[in-house]
Amino acid sequence: MRFVRRHLEWFVSAGVGLVLLLAVSAFEWTNYEVHPSLLRMLCDGAFVAGALLTCFGAMVLVAAEGAFDAMGYAVHILVRKFSPRKDRFASRITYLEYKARRKEKKRPSVQCVLVVGVAYLVLDGIFLALYYL
Repeated sequence: MRFVRRHLEWFVSAGVGLVLLLAVSAFEWTNYEVHPSLLRMLCDGAFVAGALLTCFGAMVLVAAEGAFDAMGYAVHILVRKFSPRKDRFASRITYLEYKARRKEKKRPSVQCVLVVGVAYLVLDGIFLALYYL
């Protein structure tokens, strides 16, 4: 049980991918007159799950490295500028101070979403190879 708690984010990422895989497969099963083969449904579902998880994981990983800090700082300044308290804008921080504060915050690792997404894409490749054999 301790193993599951220590690696909960991996299990949640894999579970989200499995739900996406099953949802796409169920969608294909119900929306076609001639039901597609099981491998085709699994291949399509694994691709959708892998693509979404990989893109989301890459976006979160890039954001954690500070790629969107400039936009966050712009929103921070905008909120301070249009605040009802006029002294808040005068006491604003610089961009370097903003980046330093963001780096100080301890954030959990989110690489598991990216790795699980790539694993679903590999699984999709396996299903695709089996489908065409």
